[in-house]
Amino acid sequence: MRIAFYTAHGSKGLTCDYAILLGLDSGIFGFPSEIADDPVLDVLLEDSGSYDNAEERRLFYVALTRARHKVYLMYSKRNPSKFIRELKSDHEIETMEKI
Repeated sequence: MRIAFYTAHGSKGLTCDYAILLGLDSGIFGFPSEIADDPVLDVLLEDSGSYDNAEERRLFYVALTRARHKVYLMYSKRNPSKFIRELKSDHEIETMEKI
């Protein structure tokens, strides 16, 4: 068995049997980050979409769709990312408590 580590950006165009997405917590350094974007960046990304965190949503989708068989999402039960909360409210997701 081969294990490889990629960032979500680095995984674009790749596939694997299983994927484990780490760090899907909310907060300043969470995903999506709560650090305010630079105003100059906002001007450059004007067409990034009308959804909150549009660029991060696209990146999350890329990461979610890399696995052929199963994706594991690792997040804090007390402080999950808003993307995790949205997924759980819109889809049936199998959860597993830490032992």
